[in-house]
Amino acid sequence: MGHLRSRPSWNFQRSFFKRPSSTGSSPRAEWCKTKLTNRALISLTGQNSKSFLQGLITNDTDRILSSPSATFTAFLNPSGRILFDCFVYPVADSQPGFLIDHDAAASGQLSSWLRRYIIKNPIKIIQEPHEIWALWPNHIAESPQQFELDPFSTSLNRSLWRDLRGDGSLGYRTIGNPISHLGLSDVAALPETSISDYATHVLLKACLPQSLSSPYPINLPFETNLDYHRGVDFRKGCYIGQELTARTYHTGVIRKRLVPIILRKADEPHLDLPSKIPISTTFYDEELRLSLEAAELEPNECSSKSNLTNRTKSIGKISGPILRVGNQILGLASLRIDHELFKTINDWPSLTLIKNKNWKVQPIKPNWWPCFSNLP
Repeated sequence: MGHLRSRPSWNFQRSFFKRPSSTGSSPRAEWCKTKLTNRALISLTGQNSKSFLQGLITNDTDRILSSPSATFTAFLNPSGRILFDCFVYPVADSQPGFLIDHDAAASGQLSSWLRRYIIKNPIKIIQEPHEIWALWPNHIAESPQQFELDPFSTSLNRSLWRDLRGDGSLGYRTIGNPISHLGLSDVAALPETSISDYATHVLLKACLPQSLSSPYPINLPFETNLDYHRGVDFRKGCYIGQELTARTYHTGVIRKRLVPIILRKADEPHLDLPSKIPISTTFYDEELRLSLEAAELEPNECSSKSNLTNRTKSIGKISGPILRVGNQILGLASLRIDHELFKTINDWPSLTLIKNKNWKVQPIKPNWWPCFSNLP
């Protein structure tokens, strides 16, 4: 495999962390690193790799080649549903090429699916052994700039890519162990967290599971907020699955979207989210996920605004994963954001499981959504 596109290197290093704020607190303690063992890399190289990939993904390969940030995108089937979501990075070599950062569990299926479309193109598809890491800020910032690393240091290494999904606080992704990268020597001092810690951060800040790849039950680009994550380019040419995606975009009819939720038993008090994720207290609750998967939701009885009939009273459903975070339970739900309950400028009302009144669900309003006051 060729090397990632790189900028000139230098003979010295310095901290990639911004200098401590005037309060005297150290920003180093507020950043974490996570080895993403649930991710894998496929390299796609060859003279026609750019045009080949352009016809398969929802984003634009020109953006991938020019952007200093990680480019989020998806492969769709002909009916416009997500097969695989991924990041794509450019590769510098004598021939054009790309690295596809994807769900490791879907690696074999993705490789086979790509090979179906090679036909006579001289394209090489290789599964790469490199590690993928996330560097992320576990703190509340006063400004978006506090979620950024030192721009001088990040320019030294093009194996480091800003993750712009969600509210902009997901941090960075790096290919290979970041400790070995030029300009990233301070990473060794960061606490290494679990996949579930990082998954909690992504769920809260970007309304996303760790992967949208099949068999994740929500597979429409807009319902998974792919457009809000800069994952779709509506000006590029044709690609597989474009027809439904473009039609939905231009008609503006988007009724459902993924949002984070807090679950609690009906007899338990509501707890506010902590300002930081309590590291090492998070874990996936697979048993609870299986018992609540696709459970339909309705407004609380005390919600007088609801005009839903008994036949159509469902306004969403739980769509996993379920994460235990300290003494709280977090998850995702696909909600009918076209309903009047979710057009309020205030916090969203709590919901109830239609078939299990013992559970209450509190949707977390994603205030980072574009044009929130005029949701489609």
